[in-house]
Amino acid sequence: MWNEIIKTNQILQTMGRAIFIFLLLIITFSCSKDNKSSTEPDNPTQQNPDNTDGDNSGGNNDNIIPQGLIEVTLNVTLPESSAVSEEDLLVSSLFDDGQIVVNGESKIEVLEGNVYELSFAEDSSGNIVLLNYFDSSNTTNTELNANTTAVSLLMLQPWVADLTPIAKAELITLIKTMPEFAALENAIENSLKSDANLLQNTSVIGSLNVLVEKLFADLESKKESKYDEQIDPLSLSAENSTITVVNSSSMAYGVKINNGSTKTLDGVDKRLFTIASGLLYSAATGNEAVELPKVSESNLDDGFYEINAGNGLSFQGSSAGEAVKSRNVAKLTLNILGTISGIGELISEEDDCYQALGGYVINISGEVLSSASTSELVTGLIDVLRVNSEGTINVLKNCAGELISIKSLNVQKLLTFFNRLNIAVGAFDTGVLVKDWVLNESEIEFCTDKINGVFQKCKPFRVTGELSYGKIPLGIGVQSILTLQNRSTEDISITNINFPNQSFSVSPNLSNLEIKSGESIEVEVRYNPTVLAEQLTGNLSIETSLPTEGTFQFPVSGEVINPLEFESELVFGNTVLNTAESKSLTISNVSDYSVDLYASETPAEGFSYSWSDLSIPSMGDVTLDFTFNPVSSKIYDTSIVLNNESTQENTNIELIGTGIGSVLDLFIEGDSYDFGQVEVNTTTTKVLSITNRSTEPVIITEIGDTNVFEVDRSNFTIQPEATEQVVITFYPTEDITYNETIPIITDAVQNLVISLSGDGTANADILSGTPEYCPLDYANPDRVSCVGNSEYYVIDNGYRTNSCYRYWLFTEDGKVIMNNPNFTTTESGYTKNGNSLQFNLTYTISNTYENYNTFSSYTYRFTGELDGNGSFNGIMTHTVYYEIDWITGVLADTLQNCSGTSTWPASVQF
Repeated sequence: MWNEIIKTNQILQTMGRAIFIFLLLIITFSCSKDNKSSTEPDNPTQQNPDNTDGDNSGGNNDNIIPQGLIEVTLNVTLPESSAVSEEDLLVSSLFDDGQIVVNGESKIEVLEGNVYELSFAEDSSGNIVLLNYFDSSNTTNTELNANTTAVSLLMLQPWVADLTPIAKAELITLIKTMPEFAALENAIENSLKSDANLLQNTSVIGSLNVLVEKLFADLESKKESKYDEQIDPLSLSAENSTITVVNSSSMAYGVKINNGSTKTLDGVDKRLFTIASGLLYSAATGNEAVELPKVSESNLDDGFYEINAGNGLSFQGSSAGEAVKSRNVAKLTLNILGTISGIGELISEEDDCYQALGGYVINISGEVLSSASTSELVTGLIDVLRVNSEGTINVLKNCAGELISIKSLNVQKLLTFFNRLNIAVGAFDTGVLVKDWVLNESEIEFCTDKINGVFQKCKPFRVTGELSYGKIPLGIGVQSILTLQNRSTEDISITNINFPNQSFSVSPNLSNLEIKSGESIEVEVRYNPTVLAEQLTGNLSIETSLPTEGTFQFPVSGEVINPLEFESELVFGNTVLNTAESKSLTISNVSDYSVDLYASETPAEGFSYSWSDLSIPSMGDVTLDFTFNPVSSKIYDTSIVLNNESTQENTNIELIGTGIGSVLDLFIEGDSYDFGQVEVNTTTTKVLSITNRSTEPVIITEIGDTNVFEVDRSNFTIQPEATEQVVITFYPTEDITYNETIPIITDAVQNLVISLSGDGTANADILSGTPEYCPLDYANPDRVSCVGNSEYYVIDNGYRTNSCYRYWLFTEDGKVIMNNPNFTTTESGYTKNGNSLQFNLTYTISNTYENYNTFSSYTYRFTGELDGNGSFNGIMTHTVYYEIDWITGVLADTLQNCSGTSTWPASVQF
């Protein structure tokens, strides 16, 4: 007998001897609704003789004993002068309740089989005053007295659930021989003679504590030293092509290799067990060797293998992980209930209801299952099962079948008593099963390398992750996470790191970084390419402080591309004014990363869109819708620019469309023609182009003319998208300025009018001379001025004549800086020499313009008269050149009406 008890205690002592006090239970129940005063009964409800807990299938009243139960006669004995009488008592079990005592006897139903059951008697106040913890396999008649109560108080400890029925019988025989047990029995008898409240009697609780401590002190002195070591729950072996994982824990583990499917590795039945040489020895089976549970994977190719195992607190969210967790929680639940009944013997671990019980308790237990200590786990589970006893029993009844009638109220009563007893008594231990759940790792990792058909131990330093970037968008940084693992027993320092090119960076800085033994760190490797079509090849090299094989090469690959494919031009064609034309353009992302875009430059007038920021997934595309709504008859040509915050090239989309009216348009620069100076009684011509941009033919019914402006045709048809030309002739007859308008009459809704002008000149001028250079002051770019002095000789019969010249001014970027200049000419003196007039002119040109850093040129031409007051006033036209020039005669066709044969100064530069 002693051998079995000692071997039982050896595994219970694997974490060292500790008298476990349920302090947290005291805190928990002092604040809960079940906290009772010294005069309150032990049970959660008042005693009710008629209460059958909603189930009439049990009890003696119907004279029918349900299948699976047996009837036991209890001989109730109270000490002389007891404070309670037999008539005040009601006797119950987990399967029967409210049985009265008649002539010192009471009959109750208990579970049949090789199990220990608990019966109890309550007084009229609901206090449990007597208990009997007995083996129902060979008992039909037993006692209920102070002696059985003393035995029951000792056996109502969490660790007792680890004992087999044989071990329990041997333990009961042992404690009855101890003098401390006799003292406890005597304290119980005295309690029955006074207040009959066992848990409130200091003598009873004190005697029980003395008995517990003495019992385990004796067991501790006989324990063999080889069982002091804590055994790892799982072990790994690799041989030839097979990896085998062996489970030495009482808890099941889910095992998966290289993220494969999870296989359940059952736990060991650790009741009365010792471990030696990897074999299970069970005292209950005469030290017969039993092979430990294992799971194997065979026919494995060469490579790195990582084995992950979890008891249910890991792999959460997966069906396999939840199944393992339910299995273990059901085992824990039945371990707690096994203290008060053998109901767990009715349920096999292979039954579906085993999973159902575990799943139910998981749902109601909250954070209890993640308790950091064994005491917290036991305390929490007892409380959860007590509060939810009815639901728990319903699951058990479904598992065991309706043949078993379990009284959930009695379960609640006994768990309440169990809880308060453990508050008062220093429990030796919480049991092997609870220890395995709390103290063993919830997730365990192994690794091994198979090289050339042979399994080898993993290297001390390992780098995992992925640096294969695929097709990378130019200018968009991509990152990867690498995990650096130190599997050695020494700390490892990173001494250097080398990248394939300069576009890489790493965070945190790895230089001189130390990784502690057994630890891992994650580093972010960022690649931000700046060169298009860069082929990324090579290795990331990490150098460590390891004395051998200290440098690790990690392959890197990728290709830098321009990720977007699209048509760079969207042409709408002709669109009638104030109508809308819609077109779509597709942008495809051919990279392996998403690309985000926004419009940094929006199109000018005439075009609109309704989308905003864009996100194009990898190898995906987006369709952009644009609308063209012209309001003027002209060509619209603008762009929208899409980009992002990176250095990626801008995405430019040109938008082109032509606004047309429902009638013809004049394809002219403005709506007027200036014929310039033309000698009287001579002619010059200009061509007017008329384009029909509508979709229907347009008939020109009449083009008006005047005495000096004539057209060569007046009645014709212009087909759609066609252009017709009309020659306009200017024939001045007087030395005056002509300004006329002529209408263009059509068969369409709208008629058009153009303005014509020209100057008739009577005599030609011959001008010559050399101007002074005219420097420009750019100190103030917002205000440009030029003052120049030039000598001119005018050959005429008088000093009144027509004069003309041109002037150029520019900015290097082609911007006009003199859109509306102020121009004045003042006479600084003149003399007449024969038929020639010599005069000096001072020209001042000024203009206010935006701030430009550089300049380009525009040409300005002034035509006017020099009168007797020396003032020169005229009109201005312009054309682009690259310097300030006085007109040279190169453009004589423009000047032929201003002078006959003309020589002009060469140039003025700045």
